[in-house]
Amino acid sequence: MNKKTDYLIQFLKIIISLSLIAYLLAKNDWRNIINKINSIDVTYFVYASVLIVIVCPFLLSLRWKILLESEKNITLSDTIKLTYAGLFFNLVFPGSVGGDTIKIALFYKMTKNSALAASSVVLDRIIGLIALTILSAISSCIYYKITSDFSFSLESGGFLVLLIIFLGLISLSFVQEKFLSLFRWLKFKKLEDFTKKSFEFICWFKSHPKILLSTILLSLIAQIVGVFATYFTGISLGVKASLGYYFLFYPIIGLITSIPVSISGIGVRESCFAYFFAKAGVPEFESISLSLISFFISVLAGILGGIIYSVSSYEGKVLKEVNRET
Repeated sequence: MNKKTDYLIQFLKIIISLSLIAYLLAKNDWRNIINKINSIDVTYFVYASVLIVIVCPFLLSLRWKILLESEKNITLSDTIKLTYAGLFFNLVFPGSVGGDTIKIALFYKMTKNSALAASSVVLDRIIGLIALTILSAISSCIYYKITSDFSFSLESGGFLVLLIIFLGLISLSFVQEKFLSLFRWLKFKKLEDFTKKSFEFICWFKSHPKILLSTILLSLIAQIVGVFATYFTGISLGVKASLGYYFLFYPIIGLITSIPVSISGIGVRESCFAYFFAKAGVPEFESISLSLISFFISVLAGILGGIIYSVSSYEGKVLKEVNRET
């Protein structure tokens, strides 16, 4: 992707984020949002912050360390530092040069294994997506039993089925060879090497089911922690919605905001909170306040990541290498 195309994509993302925020503010009195945020209960805000800033990154770091069982030079302390570095650079560079790119660059500096660096980060993301989809499907089934609203079960179940089909297909050797042949024909050498290493990782998973299950279980725990963090944030703002609704809406919102159509999910996240929590009878301005405070807590995690990154023994040339490659 050339720089002009990249700039255009980032510009469009900014337009989408600003347009959605402007639309929501036009529908709601911004003073209600400010007043709601000013009335926050600090105690529950701290509970939510601890879960997002400390507990979740630790669980994600542990998941990544388990994925890297074959790489003995990487310790849990290393994956914690890299995870926080990723959170920081997601905050600083929310576009194409984001946290994952920096994590890959830092990982490569430590191991000199570029294929493993890229494929492990991507597969770590995929496992997180699998866990989010599973939680969404389970929550929607429980929700259907309570309300008989079939639409949520259909949407979440459809997501899960499509994901299972996709993962099943790319685990087949002839499908993998088709992808590799296409990249060879297009002369995408780096993409071919990365895809080949990713497929090798997938095959390795098939022969190590315990590691696969362990990483998915850790992902589910991390997602549940995220649900409780959002629930505590809601309590701190006086949002009247039961925990069950958070279990239902959080994974669906997470799946939607993972689609890179806006800057850091801004606008899309707030729109999703407003749309879904309206089904629980929550006023839009409260849902928007909940979304904004949740995002602010993630910013705190990024700031802590910046502090950890600044005191770690990473050389400054990592950013220069990333910028040159992108």
